[in-house]
Amino acid sequence: MINFDKNSFQHCFVDWHVHFYPNYDYARAIGAVFSKLKEYRKQVAVESGALAILVLTERDDCTFYGDLASYFIDLGPAFKISKLDLGVLIYNAEDSLVIFPGRQINTKERVELLSLGSDHLIPSGLDLATTLQKIIAGSGLPVINWAPGKWLFTRGRLIKKLILNSKGNLFLCDTSLRPKYFPRPSLMRLAESRGIPVINGSDPLPHEDEQGLIFSYLAYYQVEFNLAEPLESFKKLIIQKPQQLLGARSSLWQLFQRLKRYKSKS
Repeated sequence: MINFDKNSFQHCFVDWHVHFYPNYDYARAIGAVFSKLKEYRKQVAVESGALAILVLTERDDCTFYGDLASYFIDLGPAFKISKLDLGVLIYNAEDSLVIFPGRQINTKERVELLSLGSDHLIPSGLDLATTLQKIIAGSGLPVINWAPGKWLFTRGRLIKKLILNSKGNLFLCDTSLRPKYFPRPSLMRLAESRGIPVINGSDPLPHEDEQGLIFSYLAYYQVEFNLAEPLESFKKLIIQKPQQLLGARSSLWQLFQRLKRYKSKS
């Protein structure tokens, strides 16, 4: 088995926006993440000391993290599970994965926010200011998530105001739903010009076919991550500039197909 004497990893592969919906095959999805980690390690020439990290962004109706942390989910004999002070460690004989809690909230203004690093349940439908206050009060890191059409017009102006008024406790998230070759949104460029990190994640949709997209758009960081201090490591990680983006966003045609499946499921 893996030697955890040092409890630390030097290479982190992080998907910052992950959903495990109730209709997913959890063992199969986790197995696919471990398979992808092997491929990503080859791409960046890392033979050992690598850690996969999935940061959940669960909706109100999802309880994957709580069930996993309570050992209610059986991933089969190939994996072992161990709860950390923050997060859940899953490992086999070769590699390791940490899953961190997080929530996705839609505000009254229909702005999509994420609360990362916290499983504190915040209801959707509250106004933007109240939602941000509750994220911080619940020890979450507030993130404005990109989604098709949600950064335009009135919502775009609200997001711009948040960026301009940020006091260093705000992040933005790009996802695989932003089509390949589409220019980087002006709000992302504005955020980066003001030192606000833009993180990256897969953002799979509820259709069961989407579970294969977990860990498909992510960032690679060459930085120490200490399992004995997961919260401190998590907070340091999110402000780091990644060495490389891995995986890929969807093409415009793939996005159309994904949204079509999503609508048919709704």
